[in-house]
Amino acid sequence: MPISQLFGPNTLVQRNDSRFVSSIVNDEVILMDIKTGNYIALKTVAHVVWDILVKPITVSALIAQILEEYEVSEQEATADIMDFLKQLLDQDMIRVLTN
Repeated sequence: MPISQLFGPNTLVQRNDSRFVSSIVNDEVILMDIKTGNYIALKTVAHVVWDILVKPITVSALIAQILEEYEVSEQEATADIMDFLKQLLDQDMIRVLTN
């Protein structure tokens, strides 16, 4: 399914804390999937996005926060965030609350 069908600007997303335990090591978030035992490390922008996703947020608000934090074009931020959200969804790391 194309990313544009998964996430629109008003899609509400939140991280899936029920499946992962996390710890901060240096500047990374280390996550352990409690179902598989696999570990995932999130650095820099991924770490920031993970922190923002602690509460439900729309995709457009998430992109706006990244644009405030980093010097990047809106087009690049949107593409990168949409790709990252798809990766998170594929690994059951986020929940889509509304579409």
